[in-house]
Amino acid sequence: MKKWILPIVCMILNVVLFIGNYKLHQSNLELHESNVELYRQNQATEEAFEHRYDKYEMNIADYVDMADYPLKQEQCEENRYYEKRESIYMSAVSYPTDVVFVGDSITDRFAWEECYPDITVKRRAIVGDTTAGVLSRVDSILATQPSKIFIMVGTNDLYQLSKDKELDEEAYDEVVNNYIAILDAFAEGAPDATIYVESVLPMRELDQNKMERLDYNELIQRFNKDLVMIAEDHKVTYLNLWKVLADEDGTLREEYTMDGLHLTPQAYREMKPYVDTCVYE
Repeated sequence: MKKWILPIVCMILNVVLFIGNYKLHQSNLELHESNVELYRQNQATEEAFEHRYDKYEMNIADYVDMADYPLKQEQCEENRYYEKRESIYMSAVSYPTDVVFVGDSITDRFAWEECYPDITVKRRAIVGDTTAGVLSRVDSILATQPSKIFIMVGTNDLYQLSKDKELDEEAYDEVVNNYIAILDAFAEGAPDATIYVESVLPMRELDQNKMERLDYNELIQRFNKDLVMIAEDHKVTYLNLWKVLADEDGTLREEYTMDGLHLTPQAYREMKPYVDTCVYE
């Protein structure tokens, strides 16, 4: 090899290395700028979150004239978390919504709106809510101007009813009538909306006092049968998600729950394809 070739090769390698280091430096600068911007966004999010919790310290009466909402006032007096959550829903800026998910903690604990980024989705769910609670806040649900409404509620009603050895039939009928009233309100306030009645999900018994009260899952199956008839009467779709999560004994599969009632991510993944079909049909 000629002596002059080696210096040229070294020079070329140095140039390539210099260019590579320069590009890496530029990439690091861009990454730094992105991190700075992300930090600013996080700061803004934290400030918004703190502002949101500032609202939590206020009463729902600060947003609405409670005299116009006697049912809502009654629920607020019984459940302070309900009041805080509903105060946000009532004060939220609403606009036409493709899909709204309504319910209790089963709905509230899953970010349905993140599953469908191509459409407008809202949650109107409150941990611990009941049929009476949903009925009292129908107005804030309809304010979203939904094209589709998915409702799953009744779990907490039925759990309370199951605590006695004998079913209080009058109390059970009240839960059923609440559900009917909810669908009636949806039909009146959003006549063009498509409504999906989702079954109440099974539970996995972890209670040591099981023999001292009603079988909760049997009560759920009775209620779901009533929901089928209610859905037929209202000409809306009944979505049977109970069968997706129940085992052969009618209880919630062990891998689908963390506490016997609330769902694991795997359970939501199992339900989602059935919901997807309805969301996009």
